[in-house]
Amino acid sequence: KNSRKIDRFAHLLRLADLLTFNREELTSLIVFEAGKTLDEAIADVDEAIDFINFYVREQIELGLAGDFKAKGVVGVIAPWNFPIAICCGMTTAALCSGNSVIVKPAEQTSLIGRKFVQLCYEAGIPQDVLQMTFGEAEVGQAIVSHELIVGVVFTGSKAVGESIYRKLSKEKTSDRYDYPSEPKFAITEMGGKNAIIVTNNCELDETVSGILYSAFAHSGQKCSAASRIIIDEKIKDAFIQRFTKAVEDIQVGEAFHYATVINPLITQEDQSRVRTMAQEAATEVKQYGGRTLIDRSQELVPGHCVGPSVFEIPADITMRKETIASKEVFGPLVHLIPYKELDEAIMLFNSTEYALTGGVFCQSQDDLDYIVPKLEAGNIYINRSNTGARVAIEPFGGFKMSGTGPKAGGKEYLSMFNRSQLMQNYQGKAIFDVDQEVREFLAETSKLASERRVLNATALTTEIIEHFEILLEEISEIEKNKLIEFLEALVSHEFNLHEKVFPNRDIPGQISFNQKDLPIGNGLIVDCSERISVDVLVDFLINATIGNGISLMTTNKKIYAKWKRVVEIAYKNGFSIYNISLSLLSKESLEKIIKEEKYQFILFAREYDDQFFQSLINNLQFDQNLTKIYYGGGKINFWQALDRYTHCRAFAINTMRHGAPLDLTL
Repeated sequence: KNSRKIDRFAHLLRLADLLTFNREELTSLIVFEAGKTLDEAIADVDEAIDFINFYVREQIELGLAGDFKAKGVVGVIAPWNFPIAICCGMTTAALCSGNSVIVKPAEQTSLIGRKFVQLCYEAGIPQDVLQMTFGEAEVGQAIVSHELIVGVVFTGSKAVGESIYRKLSKEKTSDRYDYPSEPKFAITEMGGKNAIIVTNNCELDETVSGILYSAFAHSGQKCSAASRIIIDEKIKDAFIQRFTKAVEDIQVGEAFHYATVINPLITQEDQSRVRTMAQEAATEVKQYGGRTLIDRSQELVPGHCVGPSVFEIPADITMRKETIASKEVFGPLVHLIPYKELDEAIMLFNSTEYALTGGVFCQSQDDLDYIVPKLEAGNIYINRSNTGARVAIEPFGGFKMSGTGPKAGGKEYLSMFNRSQLMQNYQGKAIFDVDQEVREFLAETSKLASERRVLNATALTTEIIEHFEILLEEISEIEKNKLIEFLEALVSHEFNLHEKVFPNRDIPGQISFNQKDLPIGNGLIVDCSERISVDVLVDFLINATIGNGISLMTTNKKIYAKWKRVVEIAYKNGFSIYNISLSLLSKESLEKIIKEEKYQFILFAREYDDQFFQSLINNLQFDQNLTKIYYGGGKINFWQALDRYTHCRAFAINTMRHGAPLDLTL
């Protein structure tokens, strides 16, 4: 077994060497087929190499931490804008975990995909472990729909990503595998409407330079590209004077010219689309009291190029979903949005359905302390460009409608491709026994400070442990110890998430870390059993500590009575009736709530062997929300649950000022 792992890692490391050896040829192919500039193409290859080296090391560490197995066949559907980096990262993450992979490159960059797979075979990766298929949407659909697919990793449009997630989140792995069926997985990385906040104390030259790259590198054809500049009206005119002059001078042209900054768009259709959106944006700003600051979109330029355009628009108009200012463009088009107060800037930043990347240019530590903790984005950059996430340094991925997570190039990513021998889903029969319903409103996220919630959770957990045998009606030291371990984590400040950071790789001139202090939202815990599972109880306690709204849905009098005791203790120890609610529901009422209400996650206390539940899950519409579906079962540790129930944000803080270090912290 160990020799097979060593062989697998050796093949992957040889692949990294081959990518390095063929770096110039791959770069040329990317420039030719994807139309990227030389520096962007080189960075694409280098990122692929970094992914391989990082994932191999992390898989070795993961293997030392526990007994993990491969899941099966993973589908990889890769994009055209990073044709080798993202394709390689998704593919090698699955391979180094021991899975087999079928990969479909984007049809626009199939030559690059073919060359990558040829190098994989040359490195020693067997053809029966890695296969490539070419084609358009119907080929991707065939991969997603295949019985033996255990999960799909996708980067692309929101519409396709949503479709993949909704399908796979309702399905189980094939019983042709030699392990009990478990839910399939989907990792989707989709779009963004990314914003940069510019405060009145920014360093203007640094700000202009950072925004130029954020908005126009690779012609804005990055899901991370900035397309909204939210700027303090006090410095708006000074910024516009410098920024528009720089945009006037920016070089638009063929990818292989060294002077080119804005390279061709990927297809003629995209060229037409972006030019049309620029015309619509110009009409829009004129109608709503804004102005066109510069519009080079209709210039005669080579090939599929489109010149840059910048529009100023009033803040209230950007809140309208039908406007260009709120749509993802995927091209060199930027809106400038003035604000009066910092709270308005934060509101504008968070106002879209996306939460991928964002940035702040600011020289005031007080302003940063006020702004940054409130920002909703998976990657947040301080005083630097908000594109160019690097493996292990700035793990990449967002939330809301930008993606499912976990972050590519981060420590948590490989967990999706590994099957723990310790994990199990508890199966059981759903029991419905309701004489009279007790219906409460859906709980909301907590407004309490994090440190207050930790104190409340400590008191709640202590009291549950003291009355364990009475509350849970069982005597089990093993189960009781799960609560004791959670209490120890609380007491040792492991859940003081407002001050806890998870370091990423250090580099000179930048502070890099993750934070997991942002609650995912409100969720349902559905319990149709007659006894409370301690694992589900721990999930309940973790969510209460994090600050998620918890709506307990029970379907029989016995389980309702048991949860009622727990909830009463929670209220007594400081938790609010608005953050934790408990209902006793009939089958019809439960179905109505699950189908019609909005929530971010649903946890079934058991995997119920009931056709009603399978039908319910199959008919979930998700309603513009990537709802997470979980089943009660053993966890490896509390941090896996933490990753489930919080939004992870990666911070990158530039500490260099004109070549000199100047530390800023959060």
